[in-house]
Amino acid sequence: MQIHRIESGYNITMKTLLKISLALNIKADELVKFDYKFKKDDLEKLVNNNKSV
Repeated sequence: MQIHRIESGYNITMKTLLKISLALNIKADELVKFDYKFKKDDLEKLVNNNKSV
């Protein structure tokens, strides 16, 4: 059930990410690698839009 939620775009905790990496016997950073290059402005917008109020 959790994997389906992750694949559907549900945000997970670092703890869950680490559990998955242990189960798959891989490093956690292998699960989150991607080739997209963010611009600094894009990252700042992403962070600022997701801040808790």
